[in-house]
Amino acid sequence: LTIPIVARKYGLSKPFEDLVRLGFPVVIVDNWPDITPGKLNDWWHSMAPALERWRRLYLSKKWFWHYVRCSIPSFRDCGNHTFLPRI
Repeated sequence: LTIPIVARKYGLSKPFEDLVRLGFPVVIVDNWPDITPGKLNDWWHSMAPALERWRRLYLSKKWFWHYVRCSIPSFRDCGNHTFLPRI
């Protein structure tokens, strides 16, 4: 299992910021040079315990499509998002 690392610099971090708010083990950095061996070690020790649970709860087609459907305003027919237990 790995912890995804995403850089804000390229404008692709918005979906990952939402996942971080939900408790997913994802790291968002401002720029790639912000990644250091020490930070990698810290991130691993703080987030690794959640990886197995994250994989079990959320790594499925059913959860993914429900998340996508509820994230797009024109498809907001998903109720109150109770399908997203916090990690």
